[in-house]
Amino acid sequence: MLRKTLISLALILALCAVGVAGFAMLARLRKPPSRQTETLPLITVHAERLARRAFTEEHRVYGEAHALRDVTVSAEIAGTVEWIAPSLEAGAHVKSDEVLVKLNDRDYVIARDEALARFEQAKGETLRALRLIKGIERQLELARKEWEVSKAELARLERLVASGTSAQSELDAQRRFTTALERAVIKMEEDLAEARLAVDVDRAAERAAKAGLDRAQRDLSRCEVTASFEGVVVSRSVAPGTHVSVGTALFRVIDPTRLEVRLSLPARVYGEVGVGAHVVLRRPGREKVLYRGELVRTSAIIDPDQRVFDAFAEITEEGGAGRIASGDFVVGFVAGQHFEDVFVLPRTSVLDGKVHLVRLDGDAKDGVVELAPVEPIRALPDVLLVKDGLKAGDLVVLDGLEKIASSSCVRVRIRKDRPFEAENR
Repeated sequence: MLRKTLISLALILALCAVGVAGFAMLARLRKPPSRQTETLPLITVHAERLARRAFTEEHRVYGEAHALRDVTVSAEIAGTVEWIAPSLEAGAHVKSDEVLVKLNDRDYVIARDEALARFEQAKGETLRALRLIKGIERQLELARKEWEVSKAELARLERLVASGTSAQSELDAQRRFTTALERAVIKMEEDLAEARLAVDVDRAAERAAKAGLDRAQRDLSRCEVTASFEGVVVSRSVAPGTHVSVGTALFRVIDPTRLEVRLSLPARVYGEVGVGAHVVLRRPGREKVLYRGELVRTSAIIDPDQRVFDAFAEITEEGGAGRIASGDFVVGFVAGQHFEDVFVLPRTSVLDGKVHLVRLDGDAKDGVVELAPVEPIRALPDVLLVKDGLKAGDLVVLDGLEKIASSSCVRVRIRKDRPFEAENR
């Protein structure tokens, strides 16, 4: 039994020795791996050579065109629509003072005739009162003359009676006659005053009757409804036989040759953009220019909620009103503050207040990145304007700054045209 155990141990030891020898031989036969240096590719960046230039800030805003003259014509009197002009249809062109709607005028003709009769009657009363005054004035003039003669005769008789050459009875008779003439003069003066008061009342009645006649004639004229200006019909609200009241809308007319566009500008440019600022109008997504002109008015207040103020462009037939319709939605490009001799940097070229400049050796396409701090004099939504800290000819990286560190080697692709510059026009 012991013998078998010893033999097993000997075999195990022999096998272990053979295994160790085999592994050692294999280790000697294995070749070490070859070491190769791996070269990483350079980062490719887009860059641009800087140049000083003039730059005009441009504000992109939206607005809606409205006709400056947009009138809904309403009935000024009540009545029944009797006739409508054939041209009173949406889209039709109408002339100024052209009769477009007629209301039944029968009742208004009667009212006019009655008012005319009242006026003629009042005028007749005034004329009668004036003639009465003239008659009283003539009678009063004669009575005063006769009274003066009678007073002179009375004085003569008083002297004769005093001298004893005339009878007392003649003096008494003359005195009674003179007194009667005086009473007559006083009565005529009172009658004249009453007549003058009466004529004032008659004249007031005449004026009231004339006002009534004017009102009746005006109401009669309102039976014919016209367009107050030459324009285009937008809509018609009535038809023959329709009964209308005062204020009932009849039709709407606009003048398409004079339009106004209200543009809302940011409050931060209030005082910088004003009357006379250049403006270009386009439809959203279109390049075709609909209008080139200037702002004609600006609002005096800023909306406290939206932080904007309104500016207005007025479009005439010569300026493009035929290409823009009332209600048209447009994009406005409004010129703002102007800058001279500045560097215009896209916002993507500045990171943490610094730009990435590339230094090239001669005509080489690869270069080393340097960081340079900049202080913009104007920060706009797309670009930054820089006056100092850079030099003309510097090669500035335009994008991908997060991937590039200072002193990095990069491969440069120089970009000559930037899309954002096309918007500044």
